[in-house]
Amino acid sequence: MVDRQGEPWCLEANALPGMTSNSLLPKSAAAAGVAFPELCDRIAKLAEVRKHKNSDCP
Repeated sequence: MVDRQGEPWCLEANALPGMTSNSLLPKSAAAAGVAFPELCDRIAKLAEVRKHKNSDCP
């Protein structure tokens, strides 16, 4: 969330956000111009990067 002065605020860190059409994460992504399929793709790619970064396996 960004206030009227342009200052960003984190309301909460949600380790398991909802992914339905009524959930805030997909709605926030859509407001930023990120469609639901692209959001899912980004999440999967970030998970893959994290997996390899924190693993001894290639």
